[in-house]
Amino acid sequence: MKRQKYNNGSIVLRKNFKNVGSLEGKFAGNHNYQSGELRGSLPLPKGITVNAEIFRDSKGGKNEGFSVEKQLKNNSSVTASSNKNTKRVTFSRGIFSLEASNTPKGEGKAIRINIRKTL
Repeated sequence: MKRQKYNNGSIVLRKNFKNVGSLEGKFAGNHNYQSGELRGSLPLPKGITVNAEIFRDSKGGKNEGFSVEKQLKNNSSVTASSNKNTKRVTFSRGIFSLEASNTPKGEGKAIRINIRKTL
C-alpha cells in the first residue's frame, strides 16, 4: 500500500478596519477535503453588531447566515440569528441565557435555558 502524504493544514486570515469592521477567512484542506469560510462583522452605534458568514466545502456543503446583537445594560445582550437551517433569538445575562429557535424544515421548535459556569 502506497503511503499518501498530506497535512490537515489550514490558514486563518483576519483584517480589522479601524473601528469600521472586520473580515476573517478560514481555509482548510487535504487531498480529500477542502473548505472555506468567510465572516464579516460590522459594529453599529448604540451597542449593535451585525455579523454575516458564508461557508462552502468540496463535498457540496454550504451555509450562509447572519446575526444582529444588541448589548444591553447590566452585562446582558439580545441576539437574533438566521441561517438556512435555523432561526434563533437569544437573551443572555451573565451566566444565564434563554434561547428560542425554529427549524424551517418542520423539524420543530425549541426553547432552551442555559446556565454557564466557568471553572
